[in-house]
Amino acid sequence: MFKQTCVLFFGIALALFLTSGCKTIQGVSEVNLDAPLEKSVKAAEKALNKLKFAAIAQNSDALMGKLTARTSQDDEIIINLNKVSETTTAITIQVGVLNDKKISQRILDEIKAILK
Repeated sequence: MFKQTCVLFFGIALALFLTSGCKTIQGVSEVNLDAPLEKSVKAAEKALNKLKFAAIAQNSDALMGKLTARTSQDDEIIINLNKVSETTTAITIQVGVLNDKKISQRILDEIKAILK
């Protein structure tokens, strides 16, 4: 009985860790920008160019946009933008598999500065 209880407890703890901590593990930066989607996509593109990241792809439509680039150390940068309203855009930035938070924040700061 004790062994079954321990296995059950461990399983529950692992499930809680994986579901609630998933965003923390990946470290994806996510915020809302006070700007329309089209303007936000252009600002993200300018920020990547200003920071001299190698652009790979850019796709956008009326509801969402996605930019992909690479750092000098070949980490992939993925920026996803989603239209929340006519004046608000949700943006997520991920750099590398585990997300380099410093680079993600630097990109976000640059996008915000361009939108000012």
